[in-house]
Amino acid sequence: MEYTVAQTLLTARQRADVENSQHFGAAEELVLFNTAHAVLHSKKVMLSEDQETRERTLYTAAGVTEYSVGSDFLKLVSVDLEVGDGSWAQVPRWTWSDRHRLLDNTMLYERRCSYRMVGTRIHLLPVPDATRRVVIYYVRAPFEATETTETYEYGPGEHEWIVLDMAIKLLAKEESDPSLYLAERERLWAEVISPACATRDSSRAERIQDTRQDYQFWHSPNRWGY
Repeated sequence: MEYTVAQTLLTARQRADVENSQHFGAAEELVLFNTAHAVLHSKKVMLSEDQETRERTLYTAAGVTEYSVGSDFLKLVSVDLEVGDGSWAQVPRWTWSDRHRLLDNTMLYERRCSYRMVGTRIHLLPVPDATRRVVIYYVRAPFEATETTETYEYGPGEHEWIVLDMAIKLLAKEESDPSLYLAERERLWAEVISPACATRDSSRAERIQDTRQDYQFWHSPNRWGY
């Protein structure tokens, strides 16, 4: 279901029975809202990354080794490279001990296309020599609302969890006992949200990872037909 930030703030105040309290300013309530969302997002990602995983396409340029992954990036899941025959290869991650070998132009067949997240950007080595299509799969960062008119969609139990988390903090500031809502928040996570996240694709169990790699070489026409 969808709710505006204003609806969520009002519901949290009503749940804590502090609708008319002057202890909470609009800015503080927005911080509580964003904090609750960030905590729930982190719990969901720890349980199952797939629900918050998104896809983004990048295009390499000759001589350019680092690329932006977007402002909503949290962490990387996988990197795929389109190869010359129209198929795709998963790109491995380079290590710092590999770096100089990957930059050495005399070792063409040792220079596997590899990636590494350095800071907030993805670095591809060896340095691309042409335009290539790269698709990254990443876990998105939790959003931060800036206006109470913004609307967000919630999965089963998620909006109520946000409301309870905010109500707990509102009650604590009023020096009231939030223990009932603490228990209800944990029950909601254990009985509703966690099972919904963990069983979204229950018909397909996780498999042991195949560690065999197909590598793309920027400068290897014999390997991929460039």
